[in-house]
Amino acid sequence: LDQLSALDYTVRHNRQPYADLTIFGKHGHRRARAMAFTGLVAGPGGTLHSVELLGPPTLAAWKESYDVLFSALIMLDQVRRPHLAAYRAKICLYHAQYGAQCWALLYQADVRCRYELMDQLRYRLLAKHNAALQQTPPASSTFDVSRPWNSVWAAACEETEFWKREFEHNALLILTNTINIGQTLGTDARIAGPASS
Repeated sequence: LDQLSALDYTVRHNRQPYADLTIFGKHGHRRARAMAFTGLVAGPGGTLHSVELLGPPTLAAWKESYDVLFSALIMLDQVRRPHLAAYRAKICLYHAQYGAQCWALLYQADVRCRYELMDQLRYRLLAKHNAALQQTPPASSTFDVSRPWNSVWAAACEETEFWKREFEHNALLILTNTINIGQTLGTDARIAGPASS
């Protein structure tokens, strides 16, 4: 309920429905309790310091969290099922093609897509929609301003340049042992496990 309420609040205030899959997912109340213990560590003199929580260590863990987001976005009538399913299928296909050794890179691309690219896509699609309406006579547009994230989620799967830049190119270099995965990872979407070090 807390997770759904937070997502609802976000979209009602015209912000993207981004969910950090590190903490968003099934058994949200359990995750919240676990975060209370893992989010802070004791330092010298009894002071508490926050630590970074790391993302899903495997595709299976990602799917568990994504499926909760999938259901929440349908319940809130923000994104249609086919677009959410296509995005999940894209991540699963990349994982099948490039293997688990590229998971940290794939998760980073997923986070950057849902957090950065989708917001850019919303403004790009809205600008196209407004330009179409200002033509004489007005051109048709499939963009629904009352449910913009539906179009955004669909467009995200088709952003081939983004996926090439953020994942495919570096994944091929990793698989051919040209570079190691550590050279491709930023600090914005680290996963739990060996790839985070």
